[in-house]
Amino acid sequence: NYSWIHLEENDEESIKYLEKEYDFHELDIEDVASGPQQPKVDFYKDYLFGIFHFPDFQSDTEGKIHVIELDVFLSKNYLITITKGNNKRINDIFENINNSEEYKKEMMDEGSSFLMYEIIDKLTDGCWPVVRKISTQISDVEEWVYSEESHKGVVWQIALIRRNLIRLKRIINPQITVIEELVKTDKPYLKKELNNYFDDIR
Repeated sequence: NYSWIHLEENDEESIKYLEKEYDFHELDIEDVASGPQQPKVDFYKDYLFGIFHFPDFQSDTEGKIHVIELDVFLSKNYLITITKGNNKRINDIFENINNSEEYKKEMMDEGSSFLMYEIIDKLTDGCWPVVRKISTQISDVEEWVYSEESHKGVVWQIALIRRNLIRLKRIINPQITVIEELVKTDKPYLKKELNNYFDDIR
């Protein structure tokens, strides 16, 4: 048996809870308490600490990509997730597990490391709407460029797409390195049998 504890913010209350209830390395706690950190995974004897990034759009960002950070502590006895930024997708997963015994069984019956895989996999799948959004932006620009009517926003839109593509690359590339580390790992809390699952995310 194990527990999934999800903290929606890295606020003072969450940090105090982690410090009081667990014996995590102080540098891990510092990473959680700080602003956005680079994706990484650190392996310890009894747990791992991972930082994962996922791209997202928000309605108030004028079509700009921003990053959602997910911090993870994993052991055989628990999975702790902490979000930096509004992550509706993981909140929905947590809510569905609490509301549906069938969904809970599907997600949690194979252990904490499999649950971590499922969460990362579903959040990675959630990147596709971001890619489709960029494709739509490109199609819009192509229509404006080849239309007879000039559009004052074309230059701005091209610059936005360029920024988004660069941003997407900067989010995804370091993440690939982190996933590769998970693929190669064989720990008591992260069994080798899951290597193929994480490799599929890559």
